[in-house]
Amino acid sequence: MTNAPLTASNPPHILVVDDTPANLYLLGRLLRTEGYRISSVPDGAAALRLLDRHAPDLILLDIRMPGMDGFAVAAAVKADPRHAEIPLLFISVFDDPESRVKAFAAGGVDFIGKPFFAPELLARVRTHLELQHSRRLLTGTCDDLSRKLQQGEDLFRSVFENANAGMALLNPNGRFLQVNPALCQMLGYPTAELTGRSAMEITEPADRAATRSFIQRALAGAEPRMEMEKRYLRKDGRTIWTHLAATLIRDAKQRAQYFVVHVVDIEARKKAEQRSALNEQRLDALLSLSRNAAAMDEEQIFKAGLEDAERLTGSQAGYLHFVEDNQSTINMGFWSAATLTHCTAGPQLHYPVQDAGIWADSIRLKRPIIHNEYAQTGPHQGLPEGHIAMRRHMSALAFEHGRITMILGVGNKAEPYDESDLRQLQLIADELWRIVSRRRTELALEQARLEAEAASRAKSIFLSAMSHELRTPLNGIRGHSATLARSAALGATQRQALQSIDTSTAQLLRMINEVLEFTDLESGVLHASPRRQPLPGLLAALERQFRPRAMRHGLQWRMQAATLPDSILADGNLLLRVLEELLDNAIKFSVQGQVGLEIAAAPKGRHKVDLTFRILDQGPGIQPSDLEAVFTPFNTPQGGRWTEGVGLGLSLCRQLARQMGGELGLASRVPDGPWVAAAEDTLADLAPPAEQRQGTLARLRLRTPAPPDTQWRQPQFTAVPARAEPPVHAEPPASIMQRLQRLSEAGDVQALCAEAAALEGDFPAFAQTLIELATSMQLDELEQWLKHPC
Repeated sequence: MTNAPLTASNPPHILVVDDTPANLYLLGRLLRTEGYRISSVPDGAAALRLLDRHAPDLILLDIRMPGMDGFAVAAAVKADPRHAEIPLLFISVFDDPESRVKAFAAGGVDFIGKPFFAPELLARVRTHLELQHSRRLLTGTCDDLSRKLQQGEDLFRSVFENANAGMALLNPNGRFLQVNPALCQMLGYPTAELTGRSAMEITEPADRAATRSFIQRALAGAEPRMEMEKRYLRKDGRTIWTHLAATLIRDAKQRAQYFVVHVVDIEARKKAEQRSALNEQRLDALLSLSRNAAAMDEEQIFKAGLEDAERLTGSQAGYLHFVEDNQSTINMGFWSAATLTHCTAGPQLHYPVQDAGIWADSIRLKRPIIHNEYAQTGPHQGLPEGHIAMRRHMSALAFEHGRITMILGVGNKAEPYDESDLRQLQLIADELWRIVSRRRTELALEQARLEAEAASRAKSIFLSAMSHELRTPLNGIRGHSATLARSAALGATQRQALQSIDTSTAQLLRMINEVLEFTDLESGVLHASPRRQPLPGLLAALERQFRPRAMRHGLQWRMQAATLPDSILADGNLLLRVLEELLDNAIKFSVQGQVGLEIAAAPKGRHKVDLTFRILDQGPGIQPSDLEAVFTPFNTPQGGRWTEGVGLGLSLCRQLARQMGGELGLASRVPDGPWVAAAEDTLADLAPPAEQRQGTLARLRLRTPAPPDTQWRQPQFTAVPARAEPPVHAEPPASIMQRLQRLSEAGDVQALCAEAAALEGDFPAFAQTLIELATSMQLDELEQWLKHPC
């Protein structure tokens, strides 16, 4: 450790001890910008080795480090007489009372928590470097005085007069005996006015009791040397924060002679601490306001923000007004509660900017502004009658899209406003307007959501009503046309016309049903409801329904399956809906050749199974550019038979498949074209039969649970199982009955008649009754009969 003067050529040397490289880099960079020499080490052992080679002027010491922690390093430094006087500043993330007490007990002179505020850190480092430097000088001076008083007078005088920090000698009663120029400059007094004056007179009243206590303890011999933070009153009336170190000098007979006092200006550090505390208070206030905004109306939010602004700036008055879109009129808003106790002016809703006093200067200048001498600031120094008298004033603005929206003002602080106050007010104004804007947006979105829900409900009600009104006459047309078609007296032309009527009404009914189903999907009404389904029975019902239809269209039917589980947990109605749509398309678009369904199942983990349904046709195929388009609602590829309908069938199927946790895709080949797959990542294994030259291949893949007691077997599909004289009143299985009930509820007479034709071999009486009720349009009676057919 050196006692050489600290100058630009010999800057203070600081040792930084921290095991985190990022902290070493950050602290080193920050301190070097202030001109200090920096040594950085990652642990306590390295720090102690460096002390033996070159002792620093100050040590910044982390607490938690590998090997020796900060407290152990401090103990080692203080135990070495050569380094015991080096000040230790602990800097740690463990900013709790226990850590602080241990740090000071270990010999630390200060404690700084992480994350730190850079200006505060620099202010504390500067203070302790100056204290250390002055302490060395004072120590050397006192030693020299005690040994060579007669030879050290000139040296002491030189140090005393030329010290950068304030120094003074006070008699035991606390009056100044000598003061140096630095102290006079700090307090704003000439030497003659300070000499002989009591230090208590220029001490901030709130700090006088602590100062008296120190003097009394020192004189009593309990505490001859002491450090404290105290405030002095400058000659210009301002208060200044200082760090005071005082030592009582006694003669050989232990009689009190004088106090040697060292005073360092810490106003910058204190202001930094105050700004930090104020920032915390502002953030807490605005955070609380933001959290509670949902339960408050706008007036309550603005008033709460205004009260916070008045409190956080130390003001005694406040107002919040709005600037209209024309930017020339002020819409008078709110005054703080404290302001209203002194204001007797009547309410005025609008006020022209050009007629407003200097309190509106921020609007005219479009920037925040301070008036610390309100009455002497012109030219608009007057106030309307009945308004609170202003001594000091400050205002900030809020902007939105370049326009001024709000002016927030406070006034009558006990001390002059400064830039820190103005910054706080501006931040409050910005955040307050942001909170209100966000709340307005949330309210607008909520209103839009409610309106959208109302519109959706209205749409659903309208579609439901319209579907009923449209179904009734269409079902009547289909029923009567089916009755007429059974007459033997009709000619070929008449039968063709009836067939055209039936086809057109069936297509229209299907379109209506698809629109309603699509609406249910959009509104979330339609969703999967899994329950145990007998898989072979479900597939057998599909075969009984579609084998006859394929044969009537002159097509070969193929249905194949490997080993399948006898039951699954799935929504059977949705699964049938998708497969029926795909098989219906396969038959509708195939002109010749083969159509059918292939089913494969593979276990996937415990009680899970992958089901793959492949539906092929030999129709005209789909152009590659249209493979994804056919899944878009209300979008039908142009040209050919694909333009039939409203373009909802495949879109509904894909959405229903996804409702069940699966996926639906297509692969297609047009004449002489390549096979192209939609969603290739999930359909890469689609492989059409080798003999298939064109057409479309659809694949539905589901991963669905299988009950724990599931059995696997090879199903056998037969269109019309051989049976001898089936019972007259026998009824089909439950899966077929459920499908018939759905068709009856939808009014699909054509599909009911097709189902009846497929059931004639097994259930002749049931099929005959079904045809009679369907073709006679007795749908209500049909629905009741299907529930209790016997």
